[in-house]
Amino acid sequence: QLKRLACWSLKEFNITSRILSELLTDVDSIRRAVLQNRAAIDFLLPAQGHGCEEFDGMCCTNLSVHSQSIHKQLSDLRQQFNKILYNTEPFSEWLNSLNLRPWLTALIKWIM
Repeated sequence: QLKRLACWSLKEFNITSRILSELLTDVDSIRRAVLQNRAAIDFLLPAQGHGCEEFDGMCCTNLSVHSQSIHKQLSDLRQQFNKILYNTEPFSEWLNSLNLRPWLTALIKWIM
């Protein structure tokens, strides 16, 4: 049951991660277009004899960028998911945790 849950969680994470990455790509494209429009407006208003103060909210555009942070968080989460193990041999895990020399570990496993 636990193995199925871990597998399901990993699949859902992969789907969610892919969707978020695609959304971030879209947001970056929209952000770029908005900044280009903003630059055009900043150029055209004074050229037509108008100032920003005539158009409420047209002068201040704050577009925060969180895509790097989101990509980092997704990467960190993916690393945590990769650490999930389903161990069918608890004795081997315990033996490996003792940090013995590989030949000694193999000998003990052979004896057991």
